[in-house]
Amino acid sequence: MARTTQQNSNESANLLPASSHTYNGNGNTSSISITQAKARGLRNKHFPGLGTYDEHIHVDDVQLSKAAHALERQNHPHEMLGPWMASSICGNDILSSCFYSIGLVTSYAGQLAPLCFLLVGLILYLFRSVYGEAITAIPVNGGTYTLLINTTSKAVAAAAACLSVLAYIATGVVSAVTACNYLHAVLPDLIDVPIAACCLLSLFALVVGMGLKESAGVAMVICAVHVLTFFVLLSLGFLYVIFNNLGELPANLLLPFPDVAVTTAKNGGEIEGAVGAVGEDMLPGSIGTALIFGCAAGLLGVSGFETSSQYVESQKPGVFLLTLKYMQQAVCVFNPLLSLLSIAVLPVPVITAFSQTVLERVAHTIGDWVQATLGLGPHTGPGSTVDFGKFLRIWVSLDAFVVLSGAVLTAYVGIDGLLYSMSMDGCLPSFLLARNAWRGTDHYIILSYLALAISQVLLTGGDVEALAGVYAFSFLGVMALFAAGCAMLKVKRSQLPRDVVAPWSHVIGGGAAVLLAFLVNLQSQSEYLLYFLLYLAGVGMLTFLMFQRVRLLKVLIYFSPPSVAALLVEKLLALRSDRVVFFCKDPKDLYILNKALTYVRANESTVHHVTVVHCRGEGVGQEDGEGKAGAKAVEMIDRMYPAIRVSMVQVHRAFTPEVVEALSKILDVGREHMFISCPDGKHPIDKLRGVRVITH
Repeated sequence: MARTTQQNSNESANLLPASSHTYNGNGNTSSISITQAKARGLRNKHFPGLGTYDEHIHVDDVQLSKAAHALERQNHPHEMLGPWMASSICGNDILSSCFYSIGLVTSYAGQLAPLCFLLVGLILYLFRSVYGEAITAIPVNGGTYTLLINTTSKAVAAAAACLSVLAYIATGVVSAVTACNYLHAVLPDLIDVPIAACCLLSLFALVVGMGLKESAGVAMVICAVHVLTFFVLLSLGFLYVIFNNLGELPANLLLPFPDVAVTTAKNGGEIEGAVGAVGEDMLPGSIGTALIFGCAAGLLGVSGFETSSQYVESQKPGVFLLTLKYMQQAVCVFNPLLSLLSIAVLPVPVITAFSQTVLERVAHTIGDWVQATLGLGPHTGPGSTVDFGKFLRIWVSLDAFVVLSGAVLTAYVGIDGLLYSMSMDGCLPSFLLARNAWRGTDHYIILSYLALAISQVLLTGGDVEALAGVYAFSFLGVMALFAAGCAMLKVKRSQLPRDVVAPWSHVIGGGAAVLLAFLVNLQSQSEYLLYFLLYLAGVGMLTFLMFQRVRLLKVLIYFSPPSVAALLVEKLLALRSDRVVFFCKDPKDLYILNKALTYVRANESTVHHVTVVHCRGEGVGQEDGEGKAGAKAVEMIDRMYPAIRVSMVQVHRAFTPEVVEALSKILDVGREHMFISCPDGKHPIDKLRGVRVITH
């Protein structure tokens, strides 16, 4: 590699910021004392100096070959997941959710619960194309966070990530508690549900900490056994319904719809829980309340639909769309049928009373009928050696425990990747990036998740409805933001190629549906809003402090005595030492350059140096007119933003993923600090491995 640099020597005095620092002509700064600055009433601002605009980099063939090998090792094409293994990982999550959602939906919708699950499947059909367009356009791990950070601002993406963190915490805790509820049904004298849930969460923290993350092969076995369990239960249940004159279904259809508790303003606007009389705090049951509140609760049964987007980079081409298809079809088949079976086997009041272990009760009832039908006699009789009801109940309960435990593991894997990405982007403290020297795992992330999850179990006492309320608010918020992100993708990143184009009706309809569900849950589960806000405030405050740490330091400097202020200034200068790279196709375009600098100033408070990189191809001379015009444009932008140093580097290679990888090593800048204007599709964004799209 050959590098040549021509220092710019035209410093302009009128660009210096308020005289708290002066530029000495060689790229360094000299500062007046804090005491002098305060005495003169000046703001203490760091001027990083002007950049260089005529630097050239020649990437040789050896460096390019090393970069190509590095990319090949990162992609691991031989280890990528096929459709069945990839679907099994997220399938365990979404198929396990019916264990705790059927009873909850029935408590709101009564006999219309199966129809509510069908309507939820329709909403997922809308989101199938929404997720398909967004993730095939930006096929990078991270889900909602990655979509929004490439289409909106870093702050919006971080806010969505906070909701995703809460969703992962809640779904992991709900899965752990429900798994232990089903185990408690088998071993009632040995299992204390909250303690067992904490132990289960701790066990999987140890498993993930040892490096044994999600195994696709094991996940596929668990999913296959789980589907077999459902198939056996539905088949025997179908026979039960046929030979028992539709079972409890006719009687349940005649029941009135459940009244729904809502939150209303009373006593001069004070918000109270819904415990009042009918017409005031209780909505009389009707078809409308059953469908609206039932569908809102039914969205809890699609936990895991977003999971596939968290490991899309590990999937073979075209597999992601298949995972969405299989999940949506599974939700439309199993959830309504299992809900219908429960209503046909058990009275609605029983389903509501045992909402946390409904399928265990269904299995026991069907098993007893099978035993009696086969002529084995009562299981308590002296001649009976088979208790098929107990056997089927234990089978379903153990299946629930295993598959829900798999969902806990999936939550750990998902939160690990999300928090690591946020820490790399500066949204969370960098200590979370520390790796365990023994196992190479992110132990601080794992322990942080474990602490938050256990605190949620203890705070709610293992109440699934309370946990479901926290999950509903966070998950629905994430889904709504994803729909908004897809809309932004259509408008602002239309040049990105994609395999699916979601109709605007799907984007608007899906977004409106989850927003309505959010508002409905706000009315019906307002008593759990405090838990949601408590955890959101904790995660959000940490993220806010990370975003505002530079401004907070400046405030502390202003109000601190000189000795302390001097130390804080050193800390501030060390903090504002990051460098980012912006790949620009046409460096003469002042509009694009200005948008890039505006984005950096608004979203990257720790950046003091922006390097504009222009890949101009081979065989172009260093003194051509286009290069000089680009250098002048970058110099103009540099003078417009005195708080950020802007330089230009011209690379004598065509823009390729291999060149990006090589420049990351040459310039010593990580991929998370490399930005680009919207590519034209010649090089898919996933091949650039983490480069962020920040402009049109």
